[in-house]
Amino acid sequence: MCIRQEVYDMKFWTVQRRELVDKALREGEYQPELELSYYVGIKEELGELYETIRNAFCNVNGVEVPGLVFAFTKMKGDKVSEFSDIDDFRAYMKEHKESILSLWKYFKTKDRVIVELDVPEDFNPIYVDINDFQFLMPPLVFPAPYTPWSYWEILGNINDGVIGASIYPSGLGQAHLPSIKKEHIVEVYEMFDI
Repeated sequence: MCIRQEVYDMKFWTVQRRELVDKALREGEYQPELELSYYVGIKEELGELYETIRNAFCNVNGVEVPGLVFAFTKMKGDKVSEFSDIDDFRAYMKEHKESILSLWKYFKTKDRVIVELDVPEDFNPIYVDINDFQFLMPPLVFPAPYTPWSYWEILGNINDGVIGASIYPSGLGQAHLPSIKKEHIVEVYEMFDI
């Protein structure tokens, strides 16, 4: 089952370079740009996937943005919910670390911080399960239970802005935000071990 879900005042949690958060606090907003993405810079093949998600976000929301902020949510089937506070976020990440451990270790090696955002605007953040997103990342391979059909189904859900239940659910959702605005920043936290 797939459902379309827009956000109405929801908390999101993102891990960002400290300098980008400082920019949002200093200038009022940090607007990411796909062409300047750190991850695309170190793995160029990600550019096509990131552009697909950005294009879907723009089409579904009727906006034009140069890039997206990737954020975390709880996800169970086709239902998404927020982390209530940093303790909830920490406990949930530790509980679901098998899906995020390598990325989290990478975050810990850089000058990163955790940002709690309260976003009151109405928009569709194009939710996708973390495992499904990792499956879409190049090079494309089909580890069980994923199949070529899974690839097209996940991409279709992204392009349509609907949440489809993952065939290999992680419990962690990835959401996409147009920017980080100063007024949306609730708190900034140091990274922790999971």
